[in-house]
Amino acid sequence: MFYLPHGASIDHSDNIWLTDVAMHQVFKFLPGEKTPALTLGTRFVPGHDHSHFCKPADVVVDLDGSIYVADGYCGGRVVHFDPSGKFIKQWGHVAGYGSTALNIGGFNVVHSITIAGNDICAVDREDGRIQCFTKDGEFIRIIQNKKVTGRSIYAIEYSNVGGGVLYAVNGLDVTWVPVSGFTIDYKSGEIIGTWEPSPTVSLTSPHDVTVSSN
Repeated sequence: MFYLPHGASIDHSDNIWLTDVAMHQVFKFLPGEKTPALTLGTRFVPGHDHSHFCKPADVVVDLDGSIYVADGYCGGRVVHFDPSGKFIKQWGHVAGYGSTALNIGGFNVVHSITIAGNDICAVDREDGRIQCFTKDGEFIRIIQNKKVTGRSIYAIEYSNVGGGVLYAVNGLDVTWVPVSGFTIDYKSGEIIGTWEPSPTVSLTSPHDVTVSSN
């Protein structure tokens, strides 16, 4: 069924969502089912229109069932669908390396996506930043601190704890910034903590992060 599965998410109805970067598709599975209830994208056919993805990396589903896809390794966009899979809107574009300092909506790998209250935040992995938008795709702000996180941010997840925070993980960095988890105050964008699995076990190459209900 899968060729290169990548992003996995569970929505508020316990449905399982998976992306496959080789098949260029997004799948929805009802609890306990092995056959997709919904498939987005065209099998093994990359593209940038309403019915194709280009290596989609992650997917998140809102309380009303709206679907937001991080597309992805070569898509450079966020794609919004209604609960039935009907295309609503897309925003973002592929940006060249080193060109994003003033490039709003430009992505070098849209690798992770989360819903932060009324906002949609997506990781611009290779430029080490988080871009946040309204649910209609209007730009809000950029969260970035390369001195702490290094060159890349791989994944984020929002939690409403403490008034709202983003949990993030970075990757191996040529500047030798430690590989860590980060807690970011969502309102200020400031990094308020770092974390590892334990004092004796450190992260080496994290690729995703999630937050439990408790």
